[in-house]
Amino acid sequence: MTRCGLTAVPGPPGSVRLIGITDDSVTIEWTGPTSDGGRPVTRYVVERRDAHQQTWTHVASLPVRTTVCQVTGLQSNMSYFIRVAAENDEGVGFYREFIEPVRPMRPKSTHSLFFLTY
Repeated sequence: MTRCGLTAVPGPPGSVRLIGITDDSVTIEWTGPTSDGGRPVTRYVVERRDAHQQTWTHVASLPVRTTVCQVTGLQSNMSYFIRVAAENDEGVGFYREFIEPVRPMRPKSTHSLFFLTY
């Protein structure tokens, strides 16, 4: 959002959804923010946290054209929150995160893959 030449951080991504799951990873996809804060988005930041912890862990900083990320190194007996933010020259914007935690698991079949959008 720009007013009188002021710039700000980007808004949150439009949506984030789960598109893949294994016993030690989840793959997410997102759409760009509706507001770039008046400056071009330069990258996306992906973070995760254990559902029972408050501290977020950096997963990746990805080029602006990348809107998919596989979050690896997860434990199948744990649940995780995942979040994504756009970044511009003003800084990291607002995050969009999963409302419910996700739990890595071995899919029963390729037909059982489901999509969650937040």
